[in-house]
Amino acid sequence: MEPLELELDVAALVKLAKRPGDEKGPCIRAAVLADTSTQLLTTMLRGYARHLGCNLELFEAEFDQIEFNVFDPESPLHQFNPEAVIIYLSAERIAHNYGSLSAPERGSTCENLVRRVAGLYEVLSSRGYQTIFFNLVSPAHGVFGNFGNKVAWSLENQIRRFNVELSRLAVEKSDFNVYDLAALQAAIGSATLFDPKLYYMSKFAIAPAALPRVARGLAKMLTARKGSFIKCLILDLDNTLWGGVIGDDGMDRIQIGELGLGRAFSAFQSWLKLMKDRGIVLAVCSKNEEANAREPFLKHPEMVLRLEDIAVFVANWNDKASNIRFIKSIIDIDFGAMAFLDDNPVERQLVRESFPGMIVPELPEDPSEYVTFLAGLDLFETGSYTAQDAQRTVEYQAEVKRSNDREKFVDLADFLRSLKMRGAVKPFSPFNIPRVAQLTQRSNQFNLRTARYTEKQIAEIAASESHVAMAIELRDKYGDNGLISVIILEKQAETLFLDTWLMSCRVLGRGVEQFVLNTIVKKASELGINTICGEYISTAKNGMVKDHYQKLGFQPAGANRWTLSVADYREYPVHIALEAVTENSSWQAASRDATTEPAPAA
Repeated sequence: MEPLELELDVAALVKLAKRPGDEKGPCIRAAVLADTSTQLLTTMLRGYARHLGCNLELFEAEFDQIEFNVFDPESPLHQFNPEAVIIYLSAERIAHNYGSLSAPERGSTCENLVRRVAGLYEVLSSRGYQTIFFNLVSPAHGVFGNFGNKVAWSLENQIRRFNVELSRLAVEKSDFNVYDLAALQAAIGSATLFDPKLYYMSKFAIAPAALPRVARGLAKMLTARKGSFIKCLILDLDNTLWGGVIGDDGMDRIQIGELGLGRAFSAFQSWLKLMKDRGIVLAVCSKNEEANAREPFLKHPEMVLRLEDIAVFVANWNDKASNIRFIKSIIDIDFGAMAFLDDNPVERQLVRESFPGMIVPELPEDPSEYVTFLAGLDLFETGSYTAQDAQRTVEYQAEVKRSNDREKFVDLADFLRSLKMRGAVKPFSPFNIPRVAQLTQRSNQFNLRTARYTEKQIAEIAASESHVAMAIELRDKYGDNGLISVIILEKQAETLFLDTWLMSCRVLGRGVEQFVLNTIVKKASELGINTICGEYISTAKNGMVKDHYQKLGFQPAGANRWTLSVADYREYPVHIALEAVTENSSWQAASRDATTEPAPAA
């Protein structure tokens, strides 16, 4: 397997677009509707999706047939039934017609566009489609020059107002998304993004030179909703987080802060701290004496990052590939969800060769370019954000403590008892629906069927009388693990079908699987249902659970299906006490005190 390339040109993407996809890769059904020609764009999009291991089924609407496809219930778009619809309204089309409008019409351009977008969105959302709307670039109009900012009906003003309204809708609607073409224009320049001759001759509003960037951004947006995105940044220290070598120069002579290149390193650290706060886990992997490596985090007055920002801190003289394997053992995510940042090209090459799926950017030699370079690679797309994302570092720090304590115990049962674990089973509610939907979109490894759901779909399941939904939380003496498992059961005649069973890999080996199954069986018994049916659908990433049902005593029922008799079930003894919680409450003790020992395991 070759190391993953981060930047591809038009020729490479055309070649990739013709290649068959990975049959075990995620499958995405998407549609592209536009008021300009999109053949080149869709080819680039197919190519980049292939590059990411995604099977993209793509519907491309006829030129300028947006409203027909959206509003006609029998249109080719609705017959295709996509998961996501990409809509591109071009600023060039608006500018081309702007001169023929009356003054009142020009002054209403923003409001008219917002109404148009809102109307399209309402229909698409009602069909369960995710939507991605392009925002508008600033065309070369310049009728007023800079004075146009003071004229309400100027095209520049109307476009800026429209882009603000698009962002507002994206904040309000979980299934409304914006592709920021205006930001790309600012990054690469109007001359690179738009070729006027090509547009007037062929109606291509995005120049070929810019298409790989646009395709990459769109592909990342689509695949992020399938759980494919960066979750962890692994950081070198010397000449990466600060200038100089801490072991040689000492803490007082490394470059950080307000002098010289220190500003660049401080800016980089500030950017990383923002990444941490949005849910990207930060880990340190450094060849250093541990005490020397930790000292700046503890004592340097101008360090932006502190030890509490780092989930896993590894500093020793082992090779970095070995240390990255240790980091993965704690964080327990795919190597493909990690990115490694190191100024040393030798270390970068070692990691690329050791972990071909890992993202290893070729950092610029000048640290002042780090943030701009990394932001331009579109590495950090995500399909969602919840308040719990910001707590992820604390959760992994607790996991390090658990891992260290585990080594002190010879007997696993003694260790599990020492954790004093408590579990809570909650229904889906407005408080946890965003996180539940996020987990269905992100979880890949412990996910039996890998069904993806939007917030709207999860809310519908929560209200459905034909479904039983459970959000399972776990805490122990080290802290709160948060929502660690999602169960969706569908009532099918005399059977409860396990539509969704997903779980955080961080809690494996603690009896949580058995705790969850005990809960499922209890619910089936309460409903008077005697058979539970599970299904395993194989993907490229969920091989770890292919024997899950067999290990838990289910019997094969053909075609990757498994059944369990409720009448014959014997509850698994676990070291997890069940806590009673109200629907929207925080943790509350059950009828026994929270410190009471759970029932002993066999």
